[in-house]
Amino acid sequence: MTGVSASNHEDRLMGVRVLVTYLKLKKRVRVLVISTPEELALESLHRSEIYVGDRVYPGEYFEKVREFLDPVFVEYAELLHELTLISDEQAEPLAEAILRKSYWVSDGIKREDVVKSVELYYAVKKLVERYSAGAVAFNCFTIMLRDINALPVTPCLAITLLNGDEGVPAADLNSLILQLAFTHIAKRPGWISDPVFDFSDSSVIYAHCTAPTKKNGFSGVRKGDKRRE
Repeated sequence: MTGVSASNHEDRLMGVRVLVTYLKLKKRVRVLVISTPEELALESLHRSEIYVGDRVYPGEYFEKVREFLDPVFVEYAELLHELTLISDEQAEPLAEAILRKSYWVSDGIKREDVVKSVELYYAVKKLVERYSAGAVAFNCFTIMLRDINALPVTPCLAITLLNGDEGVPAADLNSLILQLAFTHIAKRPGWISDPVFDFSDSSVIYAHCTAPTKKNGFSGVRKGDKRRE
């Protein structure tokens, strides 16, 4: 039994949210893992000349993961097949809206890259619906190290839109449980951040491909704001 000693209603409510989140995770959230256990365990792909990572997953790792998650493994070939079924015409309206609303777009970003990224997002959405998944885990580093041309674009935009617009937590498998927990507790999308400190002007840059579109919450409204249409 867990108690919350507080006179503030919001504090009591947060205690309830933590308990509900724990119960939800114990039911094991179904996670679409776009990779295979064999591929995730390929240590040689994580000791590459262009990337040295620590994302090697032994068999024991998946035993621990299954305490809170119900992973459904899907090979990249299935994602790439879905991608062939999405046309440029389907993706262009959302791609245009993203470019139009963007605060800043790097000179190196081409319009066709954004269109292809939206197509990848729609392809992942199809798989999420097919497997009734509540979260998505990508193993993009491994697949790109195995074949640098395996994906036409990285899944960064797809992850951003899933996290924010769809309310479907998306990240690498290592980070997903914490992301799921904080999404339920805070009622807003969670994300991973790689902080970079710039001591010249005492600033911090928080960057990662999982940054969601709706940090104020899935409604896009901050507490005290009127609902935006």
